[in-house]
Amino acid sequence: MPRPAGGELTAKEIMHKHVVTVDPEMTVQEVTQLFLDRQITGAPVVDEDDKLVGVISQTDLLRYQRRATPANTQVPSYYHDSDSEALVILMQRDTSDTDTRRVRDIMTPAAFMTEEDTPIREVARFMLRRHVHRIIVTHKDKLSGIITSMDLLRALLRPRRRTSSGRRQTRSAAALR
Repeated sequence: MPRPAGGELTAKEIMHKHVVTVDPEMTVQEVTQLFLDRQITGAPVVDEDDKLVGVISQTDLLRYQRRATPANTQVPSYYHDSDSEALVILMQRDTSDTDTRRVRDIMTPAAFMTEEDTPIREVARFMLRRHVHRIIVTHKDKLSGIITSMDLLRALLRPRRRTSSGRRQTRSAAALR
């Protein structure tokens, strides 16, 4: 696929191609364990026809847990505990309600999407404007990958390819300031 004008990186070049997806009928407990096992913070939710129906993130899980926990129970603060610590604590809680709740009940029913040929500069602007940490990448209306905010950071710090003159363009952390 040719690069957009200016030789910018595209969504396809930085996306994760092997996307972990979640079934809307999974329980909160199952998806929490999946996130811990795979060390991920979110995943697209797809139905039995592989149609994208939403996104579930650890923020959704923590928000649900806070609503489901009695007011007199101390829930770790999202801002004080690491995300993985908060998920482990969520897994250790013994609430019968958690076992019956499904992903479809707590997921975000809309997903932010972009096409494979979108320049990452546009992806980054969109993610900043909308305050999202992941965006689904599609090709001909089919899920083809996912980009997270960490992927964007890696792309910014990655050495650039050689120019047509043979000189290598690089970008250092200092150049980003």
